[in-house]
Amino acid sequence: MKKSELNKFLLKEFKVGLKESNFKYSKYRFFNICEDYTISFGYAIVDYSNIFPTTFGYNLSIEDVDVLSSSLFNKELERIIIYGENTVSLSLKGEYPISEFIIQTENDATEMAYKALAYFKNEALPYLRSISNIENLDKIVNHNPIEPRAGIKGLMLAKLNNNPDYESLKKAYRQLFIDQKWEGQEDIDDLETAICFLDKHSKDELETIINDNKS
Repeated sequence: MKKSELNKFLLKEFKVGLKESNFKYSKYRFFNICEDYTISFGYAIVDYSNIFPTTFGYNLSIEDVDVLSSSLFNKELERIIIYGENTVSLSLKGEYPISEFIIQTENDATEMAYKALAYFKNEALPYLRSISNIENLDKIVNHNPIEPRAGIKGLMLAKLNNNPDYESLKKAYRQLFIDQKWEGQEDIDDLETAICFLDKHSKDELETIINDNKS
């Protein structure tokens, strides 16, 4: 089996398996685009000639955050991933038994597709749909900030949710850059740009900006 053959096989299996959940394939991933949010599913194959370690993953974006980010940075609209997992991250948390599937044969590929679809449709998809709102994602992203680059989406969520901890979250995300001796000045500047913008607007004003830019 070659990587191209494995990719073709898995693509076919996932297209069939995700069709009933209204996922469509585009740009190497599967997307379920709903009114207020988008869920994405994908997989990755590593080519070791005759052995193919393969993973799957998924993520969630919220339209309001996408639109607000576009307005804030004056950029074209793009998906901002708010929450995502893959087999590696899930296995580290003890939520999935393996970090990757080792595929050598078509039987291995069939088993991988079956197990990936079963987990995604029965476990991940219901969970993603249950958290697909500003309030829940604010709680998840801002519960215990450890990633400084999550500050922009974290603070947007906090402001849109009227989170009373907004001011302390600003300090926390700024401190993460300091504590981790961050060398990417652009990331730091982007956070400060976001804070400057968010500080000037109330939740209601931000929602008006979002709605105006949706139309």
